[in-house]
Amino acid sequence: MTKKRVPSKIDTGETLKVKQTLDEAAIKALKSMGFEEDHRWSNTKLVLMSISCVFALIAQFYPMPFPQNRLLLAICCAIYFTLSSILQVVISCVERDVIVASLPKDGRAVRIRSAFPRFQDKYTLKIEVFEGKRLSDVREFGFKVLPLVQTFFSFTIDKSVLKGKNFKVGNYFDLEGYFDGEGACIDFENAIRKALK
Repeated sequence: MTKKRVPSKIDTGETLKVKQTLDEAAIKALKSMGFEEDHRWSNTKLVLMSISCVFALIAQFYPMPFPQNRLLLAICCAIYFTLSSILQVVISCVERDVIVASLPKDGRAVRIRSAFPRFQDKYTLKIEVFEGKRLSDVREFGFKVLPLVQTFFSFTIDKSVLKGKNFKVGNYFDLEGYFDGEGACIDFENAIRKALK
């Protein structure tokens, strides 16, 4: 017996919810093409946030009365501020509007950005395709690449292509707010395939 799929329903007046639903469909389309999601920057952000919280907890709960713990408080606050600043730079400059980045597959990696301005009916996907080689396969360095460097830069970029495609939101939501996820995934997958050509 097959299970009948119930379409998801959202309030189409909520711009952020509409964008989130379409972003999830774009991620699903990329994964259905055999690309795996790259979680390196997400993991980096989690580590930075965790270390920041540890220093905040030390500053708050270290068992030393106030006048004597001024140096400890200053150090913990400085480290917290520095790590929070680095985290903000990663969010603002590295990630920006990226919804998904893939690990390299067959010498290509894909990064997808999206935009859905308020009071508009156009959802934009910006698909970046990077072609290159795995850093572990590159022999021109003449020395072994450090594992930490390989963790964040595992792919040398020989060529990159950026293609943008607009989609009319009304094609995926009806008047009652039901979402055509399969139709969106098919259209997004076609856009990704065109960018990969």
